[in-house]
Amino acid sequence: MLKSDKSVPQYRTFDAPAKADAPHPQDTSNVFTWLSFDWVQPFLRVGNTRQLAPEDMWPLQEVNRVGRLAGEFKVVYEHHNKGILTSFFAIYWGRFIVLGFMQLFTVLADLYGPGYVLGEIIRAVEAPVLDTTYVLQLIGSLYVSQLINAFVKSHMNYMNDVIGIQFSSSLRSMLFEKALLLNASSKKEKTAGDIANLFSIDVINVMSFALSIHQIWIVPCQVGFVLYLLYKIIGWSIFVGLGVVAVILVINAVLAIMLGSEEERLFKLKDDRMKVVNEVFGAIQIIKFNAWEEKFQAKIRQLRAIELGSIARFFRIVIVLISFMNCTPVLVTVLDACALQSDLASLPAGDRTEIGQKGINLSGGQKARIALARACYSDADIFILDSPLSAVDAIVASEIFTKCFLGLLAKKTVLLVTHNPEIIESAAVARTLLVQDGQLIESTHDSPRTRQEATSAVTPLKARTPYWEESEIIEYPAPGPRHEMLVTPSLRTPYSYNAREMLYTPREPVAGESFEESGRLIADEERAEGRVSKEVVVAYLGAMGGCCTFVVIAFTTIAMQVLKVGSDLWLTRWANESEGEDAATFAASSELGMGIYAGLALGSCAMITLQTASVFVYGLRGSQKLFDAMLSSLLEAPMRFFDTNPIGRILNRFGDDVGSCDMGIPFSLGPILFEVSSAMFTLGTTLIITKWLGLLVLPLLVVYYKYGAFFLEPLREVNRIWKTTRSPLISLVSEGIDGSTTIRAFGDKQLRRFYRLHHRKIETFCECRFAYSCINQWFSIRIQLISNTIVALILLSIVFLHESLSPGIVGLLITYGLSIPGNLAYLVNIWSQLETSMISPERIHEYINIPKEGDRTTHAQLAPHWPTTGAVAFDNVSFRYKPNDPLVLQNVSFTVAGGEKIGIVGRTGAGKSSLMMALFRMNDVASGSISIDGVDIASVGLRTLRSHLAIIPQNPVLFKGTLRNYLDPFDEYDDAALWNVLRKVQMVDRVSQHDEKLLGPVDENGENFSVGERQMLCMARALLRQAKVVVLDEATAAIDHATDKVLQRVIRTEFATSTVLTIAHRLDTVLDCDRILVFDQGALAQSGTPQALVAAGDGIFFELVHEGGYMDKMTVHRTDEDEA
Repeated sequence: MLKSDKSVPQYRTFDAPAKADAPHPQDTSNVFTWLSFDWVQPFLRVGNTRQLAPEDMWPLQEVNRVGRLAGEFKVVYEHHNKGILTSFFAIYWGRFIVLGFMQLFTVLADLYGPGYVLGEIIRAVEAPVLDTTYVLQLIGSLYVSQLINAFVKSHMNYMNDVIGIQFSSSLRSMLFEKALLLNASSKKEKTAGDIANLFSIDVINVMSFALSIHQIWIVPCQVGFVLYLLYKIIGWSIFVGLGVVAVILVINAVLAIMLGSEEERLFKLKDDRMKVVNEVFGAIQIIKFNAWEEKFQAKIRQLRAIELGSIARFFRIVIVLISFMNCTPVLVTVLDACALQSDLASLPAGDRTEIGQKGINLSGGQKARIALARACYSDADIFILDSPLSAVDAIVASEIFTKCFLGLLAKKTVLLVTHNPEIIESAAVARTLLVQDGQLIESTHDSPRTRQEATSAVTPLKARTPYWEESEIIEYPAPGPRHEMLVTPSLRTPYSYNAREMLYTPREPVAGESFEESGRLIADEERAEGRVSKEVVVAYLGAMGGCCTFVVIAFTTIAMQVLKVGSDLWLTRWANESEGEDAATFAASSELGMGIYAGLALGSCAMITLQTASVFVYGLRGSQKLFDAMLSSLLEAPMRFFDTNPIGRILNRFGDDVGSCDMGIPFSLGPILFEVSSAMFTLGTTLIITKWLGLLVLPLLVVYYKYGAFFLEPLREVNRIWKTTRSPLISLVSEGIDGSTTIRAFGDKQLRRFYRLHHRKIETFCECRFAYSCINQWFSIRIQLISNTIVALILLSIVFLHESLSPGIVGLLITYGLSIPGNLAYLVNIWSQLETSMISPERIHEYINIPKEGDRTTHAQLAPHWPTTGAVAFDNVSFRYKPNDPLVLQNVSFTVAGGEKIGIVGRTGAGKSSLMMALFRMNDVASGSISIDGVDIASVGLRTLRSHLAIIPQNPVLFKGTLRNYLDPFDEYDDAALWNVLRKVQMVDRVSQHDEKLLGPVDENGENFSVGERQMLCMARALLRQAKVVVLDEATAAIDHATDKVLQRVIRTEFATSTVLTIAHRLDTVLDCDRILVFDQGALAQSGTPQALVAAGDGIFFELVHEGGYMDKMTVHRTDEDEA
């Protein structure tokens, strides 16, 4: 066995294996700890001593692994004609029947107290002599039945939760598998935003429906049993009440249909909003380049306003309802063939460096070569490559063609899409296919060449070695006679590359930072600790309306309970006073008694309605203000924020967290106010009636409080972890759908890899859900025991005080006492839900406080039509993307006269695009200054600056909508102007093909246009703006040379008076420029006219021209100048 050589780069091709899972504590528990959920207690102790982390969650049991669940569900799903609910019942029918029996038992146990014990105790109290033994037996039987009921309820809820988690995991897994297999037409119907909503909302709805089917028969049973008890008490009069109930049921049925319809509309509106949010923040860089933040902010707010209108209608229906209801060696070879060795050496953590969303931290050339390397590593037999060399310079392209295509892939079939004439005319190409307008126009066959002949046909004039291995002075071969006239006698500058002085020089690791951590780009999602801070609560209350809101809600809540308790006390008094009255006297007093009772009851109902409406209205106002503030903050956030935060996190904030503020908080706040006030008034009334015996309840309330605090602390942290585990899941879904074509191209092996990755993320998410359920059931059992003990003490007080208590008061005490377990249990449950919901404003508040990238408007006085000439000056500019990152531009200084055409070239990763980022102030410069027309752009507002510049980026992005809306977002131009620019970029015929012309649709990401057509439309949009400074960042990389010439002619004529900065790898794009700026390792290496730089006989530009085969063109240019 060979010893490891630490000097050799170590590459990792697969994720490190997960550490061995510890056994689940439930599997090692005994009968007692299993029944009482006592095995959860060690976890709760940890949660009360320190902040919980995702690693603290219990590993899933083997039976709950997603791969196993999804595989089983898929088989059953196919067998049952792809019916989701039929498949669900086929798998879970056994447990579902058990759940039905458990639910029936809990219903009977809940009705035992009010249905039997209440009446028997009242009859015992009314008897001349109280049968104490019988009453104690009744109290004991009630206590035991409720004790058993507590255990059955907890295990029933736990089983329900487990089934729900398993079912939703299977659905999510199948949805992801289906999403990766969607074809192009299906993707138009179901976008990434639609599928994200399927994962986060619709799966939960299907699961909830499946788990609540027992209610279909349980509720009628409950109603029937209660009606029977009422019939026994009041006789035939019950049928009058039944008539009223029937009317209410009809009204409720109509309202339920309306509610369902409105909820369906609400989901559709949320889908529409999330699509736009996904589109906007997925292309935030383009939006910032063009200063479109206000435009898209208005668009999202418009969709949000429509959504809020639907939510308001939904709440109105609910209010009415409430009113009625209450491998390394191979990898090294591939990396070398794709010219990536130097790039990996320069990255902070080598091949373990984290790649940001859509390769945000890579240059265009690096992204192209990494994609090519990934394809080569797959070792397929057929390779379909879509212009991988268009984003690299001629030297790198030559190296890749020689080492990769003629070397690594020599025995493979390669179908290469390219506009490069040197490659097309190369002897190595066996066959050339010309495609135009979707049809094969021409096909040529060349005689087979030997490998040596093919290699010599494309090998550059100078054999190239990796630049980090070159000597300090490079000796160039003497130019041939044909190019002699280009070389002028001059002192040749030693030209060298140093491997230790690369552009992305690895920074020194921070103390305690591992090698892998130094290469991380995506930061861990921040998670608050402890209770939701007062700052967040105050901010949320302020958004709701402040003190006025608090006063209104508090008043309606107290008034509601006062009227409710008042009606109960009045009914008790009326019953006591009417006892022993004759029929005439009772009839005379009934009208007054009924009037007072009806007034109190209707007043309580009105206060409930008013309180609920207040909570919903003010809650919706608060949600809207938080939404607007977060949207504004994110649109004004610096680009480095989006570099380190994947879009899944942002979608999670706009989806789950906004939804929680819209619905979760109002639906938690209203009930919790009701339960708190109800518990206070109920206990208060009970303690007053039972006098000193009521004091025995106080120690139990202290225990109740202690348990609640012990329970809520870890539950709060589990909820926070639960929310943070959603973001990576949504990010994977979003990115997987966007890249599904590429994933499928690598075959089943890569598909299975993504399925496994998705399963791991679902399991991480499910671990939190299991912990959440177990904690709740642990607390539920204990709170039921305390509540039942309180009920027993209240009932025992009746035995001691029966002589001083009337039957009406006894009935009231028993009724209030029996309601205490439900009140206390529901109180903590709804309180935990409220705390969970309040985490959402906390997370939104975090994004609201993101530092802004700078002022949007200019405070200093600028010339009316600034810039007037477009003169650009860089003065010792250094630039970096993040505070601790290495400099990507170092002391760059140059000036560009107004109207000058500048070509910017350099090898991949030399800092060309960083120059553009600095010019648009995507990040502030580390040092130095940039001025346009003598004005320091640091003093110019970002909107002012960017709206006066134009850019045609390397990766064109089109937004969903109409073509007219894309070309002219602010409706500043008429149709004639739009047709004019389309004509100039030769897109008139393409646009005219659609019946709606300029109003024709643009699909998400512009999928109904080719990459070249998207670039042409970007050019058309830039022509409309007629800016004085125009930047072309590899704008012609994806189009053919003929179209490139057309566009260059358009640029020369239409931007004749504008300053044009052209970043390009294809040198023929910049050979006509007035000057060339050559960048290397983040510094300006050369500057001058193309002819002067070539005439020097050495240097980067000379090497690029020489090896790219452009010397003939330079000769023509020089001859033309001499003749002139």
